[in-house]
Amino acid sequence: MSIEKNIRIGERVNLKLRMDAFNAFNHPNFNTPNAAVTSPASFGTITSLAPGAKNRTVEFAGKISF
Repeated sequence: MSIEKNIRIGERVNLKLRMDAFNAFNHPNFNTPNAAVTSPASFGTITSLAPGAKNRTVEFAGKISF
């Protein structure tokens, strides 16, 4: 998700403000269910998040062009 605002300062100068949000709604990405049929108590349970799953991250940036 991204929000951007362009602001004109004078005739030749522009300021661009930007906010980027990754995993903005903070939904978890679960790993695959346990497929070991030999242990019926834990069969089909999900006990961890997917490898590389990220938490919510927000970045701010500003750029001046002239």
